[in-house]
Amino acid sequence: FPERFISTIEELGGEVVTFLSFPDHHPYRKVDIEMIRKRYAEKSHDMLLTTEKDEMRLLAFPEFHKDLYILKVDMVPDGCVHELMKVIREFLVNG
Repeated sequence: FPERFISTIEELGGEVVTFLSFPDHHPYRKVDIEMIRKRYAEKSHDMLLTTEKDEMRLLAFPEFHKDLYILKVDMVPDGCVHELMKVIREFLVNG
């Protein structure tokens, strides 16, 4: 969901200058990395930011190590999740 990634960055006070989106579980290839590097070099970017999900695949390319930043997100369940977990526990215990 690229829109959520962008809105999170903006909510944190960041500005998205260039945005590239790849399919979920995308196997990055050298051609992808070259395209990302080219786009990164075209503008005055402060950082290259990605999700934790893509971190490991992108770190396989040493040219990213110094410029790559990871947006780490913690999930905080709301009350609905707690209620769902209660129902699941009751079902598991009582059948």
